[in-house]
Amino acid sequence: MRPHAGPAPLQSLIPFTVTLMSLGLIAGIGREMLLSRLLGTGPDIEYFRLAFAVPNLLATSLGVTLVSSMAALASGGGTDLRAAATVLRRLTTLALLVAIAVAGLGLASSPWIVPLLSPGYAESARIQVQNLMPGLWGYFAVVAAGFGLRSFLAVRGRTWVAASSSLVLSGAMALGLLITPCIAGRPPSGQDLVVLALISAVTLAVHHLLALRPTEWRGFWSGGRLVEPSARLSEGLLLFTAVLAHAVASAPRLVDRSIATEVGPGTVAAMDYSFAILTVPGVIFGTGLVTALVPAAAASPSPLNEATRKAALAWITGATLIGMVTGLVIARFAAPLVDVVYGGGRFDADSAQLTTALLSWHALALGPMIASILLMQWLLARNLALLVLLVAVARIAAKLAAVEWMVPRWGLDGLAASFLIPEITSALLLTCIVTARLSERFAR
Repeated sequence: MRPHAGPAPLQSLIPFTVTLMSLGLIAGIGREMLLSRLLGTGPDIEYFRLAFAVPNLLATSLGVTLVSSMAALASGGGTDLRAAATVLRRLTTLALLVAIAVAGLGLASSPWIVPLLSPGYAESARIQVQNLMPGLWGYFAVVAAGFGLRSFLAVRGRTWVAASSSLVLSGAMALGLLITPCIAGRPPSGQDLVVLALISAVTLAVHHLLALRPTEWRGFWSGGRLVEPSARLSEGLLLFTAVLAHAVASAPRLVDRSIATEVGPGTVAAMDYSFAILTVPGVIFGTGLVTALVPAAAASPSPLNEATRKAALAWITGATLIGMVTGLVIARFAAPLVDVVYGGGRFDADSAQLTTALLSWHALALGPMIASILLMQWLLARNLALLVLLVAVARIAAKLAAVEWMVPRWGLDGLAASFLIPEITSALLLTCIVTARLSERFAR
């Protein structure tokens, strides 16, 4: 077997990764523009956004976490075909088990999740949300099943697979949004959006499978069984801790959506439109850099050598500062930005006003948000999931306290401003932890 390429130098990976993710962002913004013009902030998009909240949050944010945690496992195998095939089967097994377990748990708990997510909805609206959940948990299962394969490919130098995942998902969804009105003769319904999400997930799975080399395909199937016994309990516990940490860390977004159902109609959809704009710099300076940093972190010796430490900290610091400046600019020009990106069709003046009010506050959290993403994934790649879990608990506690104090006093503005509190809290705590651990390692 041809030796697999190890992780490329960090400096060479980042521009290529950012380019692919930028293309994915163009497709993502195109998808959001189509949704805003076709559905505005009406009931169909509100119900879909709320039903999609948990599965999509896990499929995107948790995907980065699992790929980070699996990176150390994926680096095994070397140049030997049989050993590499064992690694691939192990990762596939772990990812498949996580996908089935989480999707099954999510589907079974949907009758309890929906009321928690929609305290401001009438019972008829909750039934609409509930009816969309099975298909969307199917979306999560298909996407999550590919996390192991994505990690295997990233460690073997094919980071373009993970970097282009957003392009594939968003592109497939945007294409479906263009075609559906032509076929159905009407804007897409909530169920139509579920079908399009499932199609995009299957397209992503095919994209991942096509990235395997023929020798890897043959080695995988030559083992004779998919469930690899070497997927040991210790590895499962490591992934479970990472899953739990990111689930808790992501909880503030769910709190936002839950409170938004009580603020007024259209607030849930407007909040997601605001988040979509923040996704552009967040992916470029956060997730894009994570895709390049994680293989480097997993493959680096422990303790880190001085060159790796300096390179990583320089990129993290630079991305955070750029994020802070970008956030200030977005907040200052929120109104015209919303009008340019979303204006037209069913996205009316009320929709624009809601989205602008939220974006003006959300943008101020961009710098801390990017710092949290980078530092959290770095710690996970170094097998320090327990520390990330502790930070995640502090993060949700800060969010709940902020909502309890700010929303009753300032309503929509209080909800929007409360977005800053958990981001700042986690960024400060993670910075202290990483600084302390690096000082401890180099003091030895």
